[in-house]
Amino acid sequence: MNKILFYILLFTAFFSGTYAQQQYSSTNKRAIEQYEKAVQYFNARTIVSARDAVKKALLIDPAFADAYILLGNAQALLGDKEAAIAAFNKQIELKPELSKITYLSKGKIEFETQKFADALISFTKLAGYTDNSPKTKKELEKYLRDAAFAAEAIKTPVDYKPINMGFGVNSRNAEYTPAITADNTTLIFTRQVMNQEDFYTSIQKDSVWQPAISLSAQVNTPNFNEGAQSLSPDGKYLFITICGKPDGQGGCDLYLSQKRENNWTPPLNLGNSINTPYQERQPAISADGNTLYFISNRPGGVGGEDIWMSTYLTDGKWAAPKNLGATVNSSGTEQSPFIHPDNQTLYFSSDGWPGMGLQDLFYSKKQADGTFAIPVNAGYPINTINEERSLIVSTDGMYGFVSSNAEGSFGGFDIYYFKIPQSLKPQPTTFVKGTVFDKIDKRKIAAKIEVISLRDNKLVYTEKSNTLTGEFIACLPVGQNYALNVSSEGYLFYSDNFALDNPTTVLKPFLLDVPLQKITVGQTMVLRNIFYKLNSAELSSESKVELDKIVAFMQLNEAVKIELSGHSDNTGNEQLNNALSQNRAKSVYDYVVKAGIDDTRLVYKGYGKSQPIAENDTEEGRAKNRRTEMKIL
Repeated sequence: MNKILFYILLFTAFFSGTYAQQQYSSTNKRAIEQYEKAVQYFNARTIVSARDAVKKALLIDPAFADAYILLGNAQALLGDKEAAIAAFNKQIELKPELSKITYLSKGKIEFETQKFADALISFTKLAGYTDNSPKTKKELEKYLRDAAFAAEAIKTPVDYKPINMGFGVNSRNAEYTPAITADNTTLIFTRQVMNQEDFYTSIQKDSVWQPAISLSAQVNTPNFNEGAQSLSPDGKYLFITICGKPDGQGGCDLYLSQKRENNWTPPLNLGNSINTPYQERQPAISADGNTLYFISNRPGGVGGEDIWMSTYLTDGKWAAPKNLGATVNSSGTEQSPFIHPDNQTLYFSSDGWPGMGLQDLFYSKKQADGTFAIPVNAGYPINTINEERSLIVSTDGMYGFVSSNAEGSFGGFDIYYFKIPQSLKPQPTTFVKGTVFDKIDKRKIAAKIEVISLRDNKLVYTEKSNTLTGEFIACLPVGQNYALNVSSEGYLFYSDNFALDNPTTVLKPFLLDVPLQKITVGQTMVLRNIFYKLNSAELSSESKVELDKIVAFMQLNEAVKIELSGHSDNTGNEQLNNALSQNRAKSVYDYVVKAGIDDTRLVYKGYGKSQPIAENDTEEGRAKNRRTEMKIL
């Protein structure tokens, strides 16, 4: 509510309500005359005149308790909050029985000036009245809860030093709702110029954010406001909010635009499986692209606006959205969800959970059963008595990005970054960034990229590399091991693996060159995701992904014949190593033949230590020499 309106309504309620039938606390006619003039000025919203008139009344009668109530409200509206508190305290001292409304005004001002302990006392005093209306009682629940939380929060502040992202990103206009790629090199945000909201993008080069440019005429339109976006970690998919578009289901709908080569596709409405005649806004896509979180005021929620989620089905459609429930959604309003690439930590803002007053930032961790835990406030001074929204966190969990109109901004709301305090950090997550190219002529290749969890053989990422640049980015939450497969028609597939089964390890990103070899006689590739049990030819379960890839390759290329070979390092008994390498190659051969590939198209052989690809004088080199290979015959 507008503050002027609040104090006028509050004072009007006092003047015409419970105490209207009582006599004034002053019997001085001149003081009463000045006071009644002040009331007229106040109700006419000429606040300076009201203040001056009531001061005259108090010069005539300093014990005029009613006049201090009006003076306190007038001083509050004029911005002199300390004087307002002093006036309210004087009224309470002079005539406590008039203090019911005073406690509400006084408590609010004390809260706004961060005198949270004093505000708690004022709200507690008001709560002691037995004749409070149901509306007042409900408001008091929030005031009491927030004042108690804030009084404790400022005693234990979190480390928070926001840094403006500079004129490359920010301008004299308002910038907000940041979204960033996994490698922290591409930022997309909303900029408001006059009353028009559009997307802008900035690229980071040599640690400097370059001057932002309009994202694309395919996405930004002159007739609609585009905003509240979510960017996939690889920067290829942009989920956005557009309101009032003719193809929409209701007031605001969710849309999807895809980056193809150097431009974006026109936004596509996500359809009635997601959108309704109500409002759907502020999307947040998970790193694997399988879960979409968003805000909606549709029926079936907990509060006014809630966080909902939908999963992507195998038939290419979105499932019916589900409300995250009362453990996350409050009776108030939830806003700006962001799911970190760890797929475990949900950040959002809310005015319904205990906080510093208006919209605060919170986080909630996913539990073993897939539900989210009760939210935790991000703490002071990340949260203040103002509104805090639109927090996103980098893939490595090191930095947060927020929009704020803090003092020193270039123009209203700017985008800031800050180092994430330990208490707010998500699960450790890294990413693999690669460039796919032809091994001979270095030409960039559009290839199919697959990242598979070796724990359960589940596909966690699939996409095509950029046609022009050959680049791809895939997020890898720490805590399990992954296989990477890269394939393109006419080429041998490429495989690699990433051991991330230690969740306490903070890892640097994996930056790969992925040279693909054309299918020609004599070409050899290392099968990096074939694993065996220790000192055994028995294949481990983690090998299934790669084994099935060989089968698929043979099915796709029916004219190809291959040799499967086993290799060892130079340690141990040579005869045993030769036998083991032979038997390991045969294990792969047996799997592929059993899967339906004609045995005339395969041979197997063990080479022992005779064909090293690295030095045997280091453990790293010996590990490379212990391998299984596939060769085109």
